[in-house]
Amino acid sequence: MAVQEGAAAYARQNFAQAVQAYQRAVDELGTKDEAAILNLAHACNRVGREAAAKSYYSLLITSKTPAIRSVAQQQLAVLAVQGGEFAQAVTLLRQSLLADPTNAEARYNYEVLRDYLARRLNSPRIPPPSPSDASNPKPEQGAPNSKDAANQRQARAGNDRKGQLDDSNLPTNPQNAPSSNQTNQASRIIISRG
Repeated sequence: MAVQEGAAAYARQNFAQAVQAYQRAVDELGTKDEAAILNLAHACNRVGREAAAKSYYSLLITSKTPAIRSVAQQQLAVLAVQGGEFAQAVTLLRQSLLADPTNAEARYNYEVLRDYLARRLNSPRIPPPSPSDASNPKPEQGAPNSKDAANQRQARAGNDRKGQLDDSNLPTNPQNAPSSNQTNQASRIIISRG
């Protein structure tokens, strides 16, 4: 009965009520139904109880059902990304794909995160000015007109050339992208939180 109440509340997107019902089923009534535990973890994640969600997802990483194990690992990866633990997230997504190679969301997340990390590691960094440059300014050889000064400032900034500075089109944190509402399904790192 509590599992059905949780499912109904989740379908209505009343995640707080879903947490209560699923928690009663899992913690008080001792259900071992892995789908109920997975839905409890999803509901906890939706109401912002990430630590509880992580705990319930962790119960499922040894599941004998590959699809459930895969989704649990994928969701743990989402939580890892939210905590800035990118290497752990990549590892969890690999494990998710080993458990269920047909998990399209895990594959998507893995590829996006891998590409994001590769771009982040390979993005050029502008070194800070050396102390000798600041202490020995070059003498000016005559006052340039205002048009020349503007051109020099613009050329020094480097903002007009892609690759000079971090590309502002790249997300600084993959969880900051727009979200989609996918009820009762695992979520993408880049797309939503669960």
